[in-house]
Amino acid sequence: MAYQNLSDYLSESAEVVLATATLHMDAALEKAADLCVVALKANAPILVCGNGGSAADAMHIAGELIARYLKERPGYNCICLSSNAAMLTAWVNDYEYDSVFARQVQTFGVKGAALIAISTSGNSKNVIQAVMKAKEMEMSVIGL
Repeated sequence: MAYQNLSDYLSESAEVVLATATLHMDAALEKAADLCVVALKANAPILVCGNGGSAADAMHIAGELIARYLKERPGYNCICLSSNAAMLTAWVNDYEYDSVFARQVQTFGVKGAALIAISTSGNSKNVIQAVMKAKEMEMSVIGL
């Protein structure tokens, strides 16, 4: 949709935020947080992946978990699978992009770890393969 002005865009944005608030996502978010806590308490990592803008989201999530959020605390064991350019390009050069995240899940994941898989469309083959590998390894999976 083409917006005539910033006011139209902000009005629609506010409507989307209000509509989202009525979806009662509290239980799903609480479950996702619980899965991450279980992984961390088991000394297992939280792995995060996505493509494009979702890769940026994955990097942001990992950054907040490793650094801090709101208060000082030890860093949490979190790895962004989208951020290692050398690994990504080496794998894609030798194989293909569809399995680039699954390979990292296989490498860094352990039973009890958590994978946060981010895909705007839900159709990203490399994210889907990462989810399949995580399930095969008995990891928790959180899809966004």
